[in-house]
Amino acid sequence: MGQVYRVRHRELGTAFALKVLPLASSIQRARLLREGRLQARLQHRNVVRLIERFELDGDPAMILELVDGPGLDTWLEGRQLSMPEAETLFRQIVRGVGHAHEHGVLHRDLKPSNILLARTKEGWSPKIADFGISAARANEIDDESDEESLTGEGSGLGSPAYMAPEQAISARAVDRRADLFSLGCVLYELVCGRRAFPQQTPLAVLKAASQGDVVPSRELAPQAPERIHRAIERCLTPSREVRIGSCKELLAIMGTDDQDPTSADQEDTDVRAGPDETVLYGQRAGSHAPTVLYGQSAGSAIPPEPTRLLGSRLVLVVLGLVVAALLAAILILGSQSGESDGDGSYVPLEDVLGE
Repeated sequence: MGQVYRVRHRELGTAFALKVLPLASSIQRARLLREGRLQARLQHRNVVRLIERFELDGDPAMILELVDGPGLDTWLEGRQLSMPEAETLFRQIVRGVGHAHEHGVLHRDLKPSNILLARTKEGWSPKIADFGISAARANEIDDESDEESLTGEGSGLGSPAYMAPEQAISARAVDRRADLFSLGCVLYELVCGRRAFPQQTPLAVLKAASQGDVVPSRELAPQAPERIHRAIERCLTPSREVRIGSCKELLAIMGTDDQDPTSADQEDTDVRAGPDETVLYGQRAGSHAPTVLYGQSAGSAIPPEPTRLLGSRLVLVVLGLVVAALLAAILILGSQSGESDGDGSYVPLEDVLGE
């Protein structure tokens, strides 16, 4: 949803992503603003960070951490991961989702294309993106009437191939277990190399998901440890009462604890918020036409030029006044010196000769 640009902060030199929703309807505007409000709660290395929200020419926009890597869906094309690679990648994804859940945020659209990959010294690091249809948990929604207006009764927002059966009935009625179902679909794809529900139509996909009609991962990936097959089964259970209830429980089933040494407060990152005067320029992803953007914080006017130039001009004016004062002082001292040479001690030559 929206357009994404690659931009660079003129002073910091740091690259960011600019997400703009042009010609947005009132529903789309509210959804993007809610996305920013929810994503601002999250500070984790496996979640794309929100830097700032503002309006650009009347359109809602957000400055986000730039993840200059492929989506997981693209990266997986023609690639079969080893089991250690799949587990390492998936644990990081689960930790990012768990962090969101701990802060009261459900994603509701977890899928490989919404998981971006950033290259680090340790390898590929997944970052969860696009909280466009995310929601606060029912007891933590800031404005329940707003949630009702954005997600109508019976609305099944999400992607069918990764959607929990209960979400297909009503996106408003879901809890964190819907995200756990989606995580099971992602794990299945990482381990088995194909979708859990490859049916061709959304209706066929949702029917298969609601009936638990999935080829067992043991048949497609017999080399995977039993704990991985058990995690997939517990996630893809159609009944949410039987399904895994939390990311912590999922990590425990996979044989790992939920300690996360890569939390945001321990992470070394170059993602920094800019000053109030934000001057960005860059180009739209996939094009070569430059897009120059000037602006300040949300709702403020666009300055004709960076305000820092005012300080530079003031310094030049002060220096000019100082130089002028010095020149004036030199002229005055020179004038006084000439007057002292003619002070009564001067005797005309003819007077001396006359004596």
